Amino acid sequence: PHDADPLNAGVAMFQAAYPDIDVQVIAAGTGELCQRIVAESENPQGDVLWGGGADTLAGYVDYFEPYVCANDAVIGEAYKAADDLWIGESPLPMVFMYNKTMVNEADIDSWTDLWDPAYENQIVMPDSMREGFMIGAKILGYSMNTTEEAELAEITEKLIEQKPLVYSYANDNARDLMIGENAYMAVITSGDVLYAQEDNEDLAYVVPIEGTEVWTDCWAVPKSCQNYDGAMAWINFMYSYDAAVANFEYLTYAIPNTQLDDYVYEDYIEGEMELQDIGIVNPPEEILAWCETLKNLGPEGDDMYSKYWKEFKSK
Repeated sequence: PHDADPLNAGVAMFQAAYPDIDVQVIAAGTGELCQRIVAESENPQGDVLWGGGADTLAGYVDYFEPYVCANDAVIGEAYKAADDLWIGESPLPMVFMYNKTMVNEADIDSWTDLWDPAYENQIVMPDSMREGFMIGAKILGYSMNTTEEAELAEITEKLIEQKPLVYSYANDNARDLMIGENAYMAVITSGDVLYAQEDNEDLAYVVPIEGTEVWTDCWAVPKSCQNYDGAMAWINFMYSYDAAVANFEYLTYAIPNTQLDDYVYEDYIEGEMELQDIGIVNPPEEILAWCETLKNLGPEGDDMYSKYWKEFKSK
């Protein structure tokens, strides 16, 4: 589940604009919430789902209602599902962060740099099955969604090969390890880059040349929800300019509302943001073209991935 603070701030803004609509937040993991939607499909108790990645929601397409946001014209096409079942927000490419004072910056451009023996015990890798396998897959030239067992076995061996070089496997605290200069380099989401740079100006990042994963949270509407008009009022509001600005100010995550591009550019003009960081806030199409999104692997695929992840963890 996400930190509730930004969502609670959005609830307060929304209810100031729509005082007749009462908003109740139910916080849980995406899988748990999707299972609730399935169980309650004959009598839906929720009107909007937030936070599910497109890969997870793809397993529940029969339970969501197509919709078009009132702000559709200012939402980047890359964020919209082709069948209108959801709109993404906060697109977060996985990037490679490094400390400019601790590495040869000119040489940093590839996932293979995380296998360089010169950085032994100075590397932070994700403690996450899909993200870990993604890095190995990209180095070997495979899709991060491969279901070829031979490829997955090769990816696993690649990650095992790197283990002696890794300082820590971490997710949310990877940025804190970099801020505190506990390591030279780390794999983090792009949304954490600006946060980390505020506390350590020596930190920089690169989108590796082999490509990367992009994670997108989504807004979806359960079929036959009890308050469809309220659900659409909420989604339309959350994709409005004012809500986008508030979201960016709190999280510094990428925002799909293209109206925010000028707002972010003003930060650059005023010297509050580096030019390269505009691309981390709203990744341009050429960066998104390098990215893959997680896909639902199905039960057999999930079992196979879990099998090889356990093998990796046991070594």
